[in-house]
Amino acid sequence: MSTYPTTPSTHGGQAVGAPSKPGTLMAALVTTALAGLLGVINSVYVLVVGGKEVAGQLIANVAADVTGQDANELAVNAAKGIAGEALGDQVEGRAYLLLVPAALVLLFALMMNKASTGIRVTATIFAVITVAEAGWFSLDYGSAAPTLMAVTGWGAAIVGIVAIVLMWLPANGQYAKALKRA
Repeated sequence: MSTYPTTPSTHGGQAVGAPSKPGTLMAALVTTALAGLLGVINSVYVLVVGGKEVAGQLIANVAADVTGQDANELAVNAAKGIAGEALGDQVEGRAYLLLVPAALVLLFALMMNKASTGIRVTATIFAVITVAEAGWFSLDYGSAAPTLMAVTGWGAAIVGIVAIVLMWLPANGQYAKALKRA
């Protein structure tokens, strides 16, 4: 007999105890999906705006801090220079590196409805990769990153850590086991 709470339902006129979904599973699903979505938004932003333009803004923000000039005026020229070209390729490459695991985190979050251990393990693996990449890139770009890039990068890293913890709370494992027995 399961000690996990059940919700009575009927099946063929007889009462059947189906386990009720824990709130921790829904919290894990939402935070995992949010971490993946933030990582995808971060990557898509860089790819849509263009690596050279984002790199130009990064260079301009650093130069503006040092010289006191307007960052928007500096960004146009910075994107055209050799440093803008080289950094632009790196920024775009990083966007692709973050896009793939973040999209997979989002996909596996949507499949986590029944708390399957295999899905949670796979989601955890890609969430760890997303957290590591988003955190590393956000630290590397620092305060020079455009606002949307900084918010989505740090958001993906922080929410991803919360999601990993929530995925492995005992109630979720108990729910998955109760579903197998039901």
